[in-house]
Amino acid sequence: RQWSRLSKWKFREFNELEHDFQNRLNKGFSPSEKYIEQFPSTLIIIVAKFISFICGSILFIILTLGFLQDDFLEIEVFGRNLLWFVGISGGLLALSRSFIPSDSELYMDPAAKMDAVIEQTHYFPDHWKNKTHTITVLSEFKEFFEYRFVKYIREITSVLITPLIFIFTLPQCAE
Repeated sequence: RQWSRLSKWKFREFNELEHDFQNRLNKGFSPSEKYIEQFPSTLIIIVAKFISFICGSILFIILTLGFLQDDFLEIEVFGRNLLWFVGISGGLLALSRSFIPSDSELYMDPAAKMDAVIEQTHYFPDHWKNKTHTITVLSEFKEFFEYRFVKYIREITSVLITPLIFIFTLPQCAE
């Protein structure tokens, strides 16, 4: 994630020097990530638990049968031996488990996390007061703290759309 242009416009104080402003934004980066991490996506958690269960089951069955019969892992399925499937299942299991938050990570204290963000950014609209735990405040805050790939996609689409604007709308304005 990184700060959006909108956030840089809203957070900047009058006559603030550029290096002071960047320093404030850099200090606010970690508290902002901690605030957003308090709201995990339930769909991603459910899918990760499902993938974890399936991969764990496959891994358990293959390894158990491999311990019982020595040459079991050398059997080929779909052109690959079972040892390859153990590696893939183990990798997918580890990856899916990284998306499942632990109980300690599910502890929510959005007011305290938002206070840490406010301390650095100096931005707190009146309609956010006593509502930092809601999805509306989270979605508004995510507009300020967006994913990097969103910025790149926006830049690429602007490069593709700008010539179309020049071709179709500017000739009508010139007449």
